[in-house]
Amino acid sequence: MNALKILESQIKQNTLSHAYLLLGGDNLEQEQLIAKIVTLLKIQNPDIMWVRPAKDGHISIAEIRLLRHQLNLKPHSSPHKIAVILQADNLTAEAANCLLKTLEEPPADSILILEVANLQNVFPTIASRCQKIRLKQAPLAIADDLLQKYNLDKVLPASLKTKFEIAKKMAAEPDLNLILNWWLSTLQRLLITGHDVQNNIYAIWQAQKLLVTNVNKQLLLENLFLSFHDKKKQDLGLLERYEQKTIS
Repeated sequence: MNALKILESQIKQNTLSHAYLLLGGDNLEQEQLIAKIVTLLKIQNPDIMWVRPAKDGHISIAEIRLLRHQLNLKPHSSPHKIAVILQADNLTAEAANCLLKTLEEPPADSILILEVANLQNVFPTIASRCQKIRLKQAPLAIADDLLQKYNLDKVLPASLKTKFEIAKKMAAEPDLNLILNWWLSTLQRLLITGHDVQNNIYAIWQAQKLLVTNVNKQLLLENLFLSFHDKKKQDLGLLERYEQKTIS
C-alpha cells in the first residue's frame, strides 16, 4: 500500500497518528505528498505551520519553541492544525529535545509531519515517536550526461550569459529536481568544510519549493543563477518574488 493510501485509510478510520516521518523519495515527492495530506484533511492556510532550516542549514530551538506555542492554540478554521518540519534531520540537539516534549505530549487536534532525507541523521528519540512513511527511493546516481552538462563547478563560475543559456536547457530536463538535489549535496559538503555557500543552499531550497507549483521553470532558474552570480541578490527570496508567476 502506498503512502497516500495509508493516510486515506487512517482518515476514514479516524486512526491518524499525531506525528509522521516521511522517508525516502526526493524533496519534490515529499512536498507533493504533504500537499495531498493537507487537502485530504481539509486544512486551511491559517492552520498550517512550516518550519525549515535557516541559512546556516540548521533548525534552531527558537523555531521549535515558536512552533510549540502555535500548536497549543486551537485550530482557526480546520479540524486539525498541521506543522510541517522540512529537512527535520537538520534539527540542532537543543531543538530536537524541545520537539521531543511536543511528541511526548502532543496538543489536541495537532499533527506533525517531519520530512527527512536520511533516517540515520534523525535523533532516535524523535524517530521512535513518529509513524514512518516510506516513499519510493530517489535515484542513487545522476546520469553521466547530466553530470557533464550541469556540473556545479562549471555553472558557478560561468558568465551570466552562459548561465542563462544553461537555465534554458535545464528547464526542459525531466530530472530537474534531481539536478538541484545533486547541487545541494555538493554545496552541503562544501559547507561542512568551511566554505561560504549558505546563501546558495538557501536559494536552491526556495527554488525547489516552487517546483511544486505551475511556475515558469526557465524564469525560476534564471533568477536562481542571478543569486549565484551576484551575492547581493542571494537574499532576495525566490519564493516571495516568484510565487505569483506561472507559465503563460
